[in-house]
Amino acid sequence: MDMPIAAWLKHKRLEAGLDLRQLAAIAGTNQGQISRVETGKSELSLNSLVLLVWALKIDPAELISEFSYPPLLSRVASFEQLLLSYQGCVDIRTVLAFANNSENRLPGAIRFIERHLRKAVNKAQTPILPAEGLLERVQEAVLQGVLLPNPPALTLRQVLIYYSNNAVITMADAGTCLRLHRHKKNWGLEELAKASSVNKSTINRLENNQSDRISLTAAVNLDQALDAGGQVFSMFWAAAQLQMGVVVATDEINSARYYWSEKTQHLIDTFLKLARWSHLYDDPELPWLTATPGKEEILEFIETFKTKQKVGDVDVPTFVRKIEMLIPGNFSLMGEEEAKTSPEADIQRGLTVWTKIKNHVGDDPFGIRILKLYSQNFLEFDYISAFRVLLRELLMNDHSFFNEMKEMVDEENEKNVTKRKDD
Repeated sequence: MDMPIAAWLKHKRLEAGLDLRQLAAIAGTNQGQISRVETGKSELSLNSLVLLVWALKIDPAELISEFSYPPLLSRVASFEQLLLSYQGCVDIRTVLAFANNSENRLPGAIRFIERHLRKAVNKAQTPILPAEGLLERVQEAVLQGVLLPNPPALTLRQVLIYYSNNAVITMADAGTCLRLHRHKKNWGLEELAKASSVNKSTINRLENNQSDRISLTAAVNLDQALDAGGQVFSMFWAAAQLQMGVVVATDEINSARYYWSEKTQHLIDTFLKLARWSHLYDDPELPWLTATPGKEEILEFIETFKTKQKVGDVDVPTFVRKIEMLIPGNFSLMGEEEAKTSPEADIQRGLTVWTKIKNHVGDDPFGIRILKLYSQNFLEFDYISAFRVLLRELLMNDHSFFNEMKEMVDEENEKNVTKRKDD
């Protein structure tokens, strides 16, 4: 079959028995946009292509073969690669768990990222993120989309190991791969622009993580100009999948589609940058990034907690979050002993809640252990998840504790309603 990519995609749609409206519904995109792609009136971005390939259940290998595009490299790592480097290879379940547990608790997520990122930044020999004002940079990244950079020590080999381990790949990773391949050939931006017919400013934006998409033509031309053997094309393909929420399973054709909010997208990107920095500058306090049983246990905690259960007409997971909010962050930072002498009302309220929880846990070793870990690591989402599981179990099985907590939550809700009316 000899036809341009736009006509081929239309052929595939008709072959699948779908009209434009049906395909748009499956892909979760605009019907007019698909029409413009099929008629060649809109330049085909890699983002759009990835989405249409997924929606039409096209095997990417068929597309590559049909148009002689650079190969998509295997995402199954060798045993040696798994041993060499896996801590930065964050899988999509970990990313989603973090995003789901953090997007409604952004202050805690921001502090968590900033705290661990600061350790890595301080260890970096050629820092491009100054330790001063780092918290503000993380806030801008999560809340405003002013993205953090990848660490300068990231090598081409490490980027490709992340890819081959089927880790989540960002546009920054793809841009890093492009820049390092250019350096490998000792080319400047002008030389690559001339060899690839891709605008110099476009290449500069891609290399510096200042663009959230790349055209299909640019991705193909850049890979071929650099003799990258599919490495650059594959990285941008994987990054486009993340951009479009096409989460790759072992069987790519049956992958799932997620609809990221802008806030979630920024949170995911920042979290992944944290993983890159922490991995390269050795932050041992991030065990949940590694391929160890600990991560699976954390995910199991999260999945258990997300199970919808009720006490009467009260949704327990939602209620647990309200109870947790009664324990302010500065109480945890201050510590239990210092909190006892604090005159602040929210500190005293938090101490009251904490004391009630400890009283109802009693001498249960699991409960005591969870409370100790949470009090020492209250900003880390894995310990927060374990703490929430403990709270849920107490609420489900200890009726007097449930009534005590419900009374405090109701009282706090009434205060907030009154305050809003007064304002």
